[in-house]
Amino acid sequence: MKHIYLLIFLSLSTTCLFSQTETDDSVWIEQNFEKRSLKFEYGINFGVDMIPYNFNEFQPVLKSYNTEILNLPITPLLWGISGKLNHFTLGLQFGSLINEENNHDSLKIKLIKTVYGINFGYNLIDNKHWEISPLVSLKWYRYRLLNSSKNDEIPLDDYLQNRDLDLRINQAMCITGINIAYKSYKYSFLPCDFWTVGLQGGYPFKLHDKPLLFAKQNKLTSDYKINYANYYLAFYFSFNFQVW
Repeated sequence: MKHIYLLIFLSLSTTCLFSQTETDDSVWIEQNFEKRSLKFEYGINFGVDMIPYNFNEFQPVLKSYNTEILNLPITPLLWGISGKLNHFTLGLQFGSLINEENNHDSLKIKLIKTVYGINFGYNLIDNKHWEISPLVSLKWYRYRLLNSSKNDEIPLDDYLQNRDLDLRINQAMCITGINIAYKSYKYSFLPCDFWTVGLQGGYPFKLHDKPLLFAKQNKLTSDYKINYANYYLAFYFSFNFQVW
């Protein structure tokens, strides 16, 4: 009889042990699956970036009336899209602005500023209200300067002596710095999961020393440079959506 009781006790103990192990394994698998599951978000953003600069070196050839409009501190409004996979972020930006100046006696002057950008980052802090990440941003700044006569009809001789100017000035930059954004889940005027207001700051440096100059059909050479300040700032709003 004692042997029977002993066999029953061993059977029950073994069953409980295996059931407990199976439960623990299930909990471990579920927890680790949750930790390793992917998290993807995307957003639409609007903002401005600021790098103080001047074209003063170009004044001897472009004259003061052109460098004055080139030096205007007006920056294009940027819009873009961004995505975040777990803590890695990637963003694309585009912006354009047209300035026109008609104060010169005989010329219409137009400047078209265009910015293309791509941002990389990794969120070191990403909680309910804050995102903080190091930032690497590649920017392509394009300035198209046009001069044309105010008169609708001009003599051919005058046009050949004072031809219209169509100059494209291109400069590639890299910015290294930090991105700080505050997240909010209320008061958004767009249907989104949350919106952010952010600030980016950093140090800009040129990817090529002299700007790339082009006319309509020619590449131009020059020793003149665009002088940039040694700091970069950007402000933006974004509206974000969580996919999974």
